[in-house]
Amino acid sequence: SLRVLRPLRTARALRLVTGLDSLRILVNTIFKAFRLVANVLLLCFFFFYVFGIIAMQLFQGTLHTRCRINGTAEEIAIDVANISNMDPAYVNWDDLSNATLMPGFWVGPHPSDRPLCSLFGGGNDVCPDGLVCVEDGRFPNPSILNFDNIGNGLLTVFQCSTMEGWT
Repeated sequence: SLRVLRPLRTARALRLVTGLDSLRILVNTIFKAFRLVANVLLLCFFFFYVFGIIAMQLFQGTLHTRCRINGTAEEIAIDVANISNMDPAYVNWDDLSNATLMPGFWVGPHPSDRPLCSLFGGGNDVCPDGLVCVEDGRFPNPSILNFDNIGNGLLTVFQCSTMEGWT
């Protein structure tokens, strides 16, 4: 039957463009402006790509490592009543009271001191004495905003350029 041709009925609206001079001028202006905006978008994408590659070279994988007391997850005592308020990657000795044993929790040195570190060493990314740099697979912002690959890097640079989520 003719059900296949029904979407073509929307083409009738295009006859208005040829019939009204002011609408034709408006549509032509939009198409001309689109070409100029496309050039600006291409330039922005180029800068995002360059900064994404630079950030990937500098920060790839570094946001997943933390300084820990030892290199393995410990079975420690934590307050079961407040377990919903705790992040397993960031349980501290100061948080432990009225406790039961919970496996697989990291113990940080102090609530205000959860330093990032580099597995490659050097620079300011070295753990203090008594702590070990381990990759715990956790990212402070649990989303795709990181520099582990170029796609995530482009999204992160774009978010930084728009300042979205900074407040």
